[in-house]
Amino acid sequence: MTNSQTPQDIVDYRLVPLLGEDYSVFHELISDELHIDVYCWVPTEQRQFWTLCTSGMNEYRMQMPPGKEEFNRTELVMTLPDDWPLAEIGSQNSPEGDTISWPVTLLKSTARLPKDMGTWLSYGTSSQAGLDPSETYPGSTFSGFIIGSAFTVDAERDFLRTPVGDEAVHFFGVYPIYADELQAYLAGDDILSKLHELGVAEGVYPDRPSVA
Repeated sequence: MTNSQTPQDIVDYRLVPLLGEDYSVFHELISDELHIDVYCWVPTEQRQFWTLCTSGMNEYRMQMPPGKEEFNRTELVMTLPDDWPLAEIGSQNSPEGDTISWPVTLLKSTARLPKDMGTWLSYGTSSQAGLDPSETYPGSTFSGFIIGSAFTVDAERDFLRTPVGDEAVHFFGVYPIYADELQAYLAGDDILSKLHELGVAEGVYPDRPSVA
């Protein structure tokens, strides 16, 4: 692979061999310098859930702290239950649409966060849904997220390291969490490990118990 490849080439190169070619794309119609699309792989007999991945986040090279420089180019992965009505996503201005589309919106807004805020994201980064810690994503009970491993696709446990010339792109998972889990995480509780022990990977698990 070379630096001339597009973000779509990176997603195709890394995930199509794992997930197949049966996917759709939520294209971003209006973009600034950073164009973010979201690829959506349909559930299969082997993978009985939707798999979503950003495409374009890696074009922004984050200013990483010492020791994390290699992770300055990333993409984000989430899963959704197999009965999630992605095909019904319509107007982002309707409450019904927001209730269905919030995971896609979350992926896009999180992918833009480093560039918009001059910050960085990596394993262990967390954020909340709104100014009030109890605020949730539309139609959900989740109040924030933690960045972790994309376990459902990362069999080698190397964050799907994908060489691009003399650089690399890594794929991280987004874990929506409850308000009490976010509070516990910020207080030092290892929420990610507890989620993994519960069998929770990256993505939305409606009605799961809290691990806080």
